[in-house]
Amino acid sequence: MERGEPDLAATHFLAAVGFSPDLASPHYNLAVLLQKHNQLKDAEHEYRAALALSSDQAEIVQSHNNLGVLYLSESKYDAATQEFSEAIAIDPTEQNSYIGRGTAEMQTMNLDAAIADFAKAAQIAPSPLALYWLGRALEAKATRNKRRKPMLPRCNWRPRWPMRERAWKLCSRELRN
Repeated sequence: MERGEPDLAATHFLAAVGFSPDLASPHYNLAVLLQKHNQLKDAEHEYRAALALSSDQAEIVQSHNNLGVLYLSESKYDAATQEFSEAIAIDPTEQNSYIGRGTAEMQTMNLDAAIADFAKAAQIAPSPLALYWLGRALEAKATRNKRRKPMLPRCNWRPRWPMRERAWKLCSRELRN
C-alpha cells in the first residue's frame, strides 16, 4: 500500500488472512484496502473480524472509526453514530471519533449533539477540520432557529375595469381572513 501498488498489497493481505486467520491486523489491513476500493460489504466483514480478534486498543478504536466512516458513506447515520460512540468509549481523546460522530449527527439534524462533539474535538486539539464543522453546525442551528414570517399572497394590481374591481375585492377579502 505504501509503495502505491494496491493490487500487490491485496494479494499479500489475502495471503496473510489465509495464513493467520486468528490475527486481527491482516483483517484490518484487508478491510482498509477493500474500503478504499469501495467494496464496503467485504470491508465491513473484515473490520468485524478484526474487532473480534484484536486486543490492541488503537486498532479497535480505528476499526470502529473506519466502520463509522463506511456507514456515513452509505447514509447509515445511526450505525455510524454507534460506531463512533464505541470508539469514544474506548478512547475519549481520539479527535476523529468526535468529528465523525458530529458529522453523523449533523446529517440527522441533531445539531446540539453535533455542536458538542465538534467543540470537544476542537478542545482536544485545535484542528481546522473540527473548527470548520463546529462553525457549520452553529450556522445550521442559527438558520433553523430563525423565525420566518409567513408569506401571504398579495394583490399587486389595482382594478381599472369592473371585472377587475370584483376580483380585487375577492382577493383582498381572502387576505384578511
